Amino acid sequence: MNTEQHAFLAHFMRKNQFVKKLILICCLAICIIVPLVFFIYSVNETNGFGKELLGAERYNDRMTDSYLYAAVMFIALLVVIFPFALLLHQFFNRYLIILNSLEAKDVDRLKKLTANVGMMEKYNPSCIFRKNTVTFFTLFKTHTVSFFDINRINITRVSYKGISYVIAIETVSGKLNYRFGDLMLTRSLIEEACLANPRIATNSYNSWNF
Repeated sequence: MNTEQHAFLAHFMRKNQFVKKLILICCLAICIIVPLVFFIYSVNETNGFGKELLGAERYNDRMTDSYLYAAVMFIALLVVIFPFALLLHQFFNRYLIILNSLEAKDVDRLKKLTANVGMMEKYNPSCIFRKNTVTFFTLFKTHTVSFFDINRINITRVSYKGISYVIAIETVSGKLNYRFGDLMLTRSLIEEACLANPRIATNSYNSWNF
């Protein structure tokens, strides 16, 4: 791997991990901001009534409840969001395992791929090509498939809540289904698969490539 390829791969990995940190920070921000907004609103409402109107005991109870409910809300959000944040952390770390195993030609393919795809796929693409395989990334796991084990790839263009592409892959060991949101990534998958294994059958480009 030459200097330019090393530099690109290092840059890609930094951007990939930056996206991870940004999402995790947003998750933490939700846990903090929502209880904080509730607390400020509750305190302002209590102060709006005033201690004279509510009485000292009622006023103090409402202020105590504001702290208590905000703390409970923070803990509840943390319990809900933490497992999701952990999944995201593992999801992005799985990219590092694959990226660190790429060879020079694989880095060139990744560079070509990311130059054409949209921003949503630029630093965390739904698949990465490595040697004669493709690795698909989902929130829960990665799945690596050899192009030589693929018999057929069928692409279906779906127009529901935006344009997406359903990838149905028939392999020697079973069927796989994925959904891409990027046309260029879908094209790249077909091109790389057929280049590595010309025996792979595909449906007509005209049915989805637009």
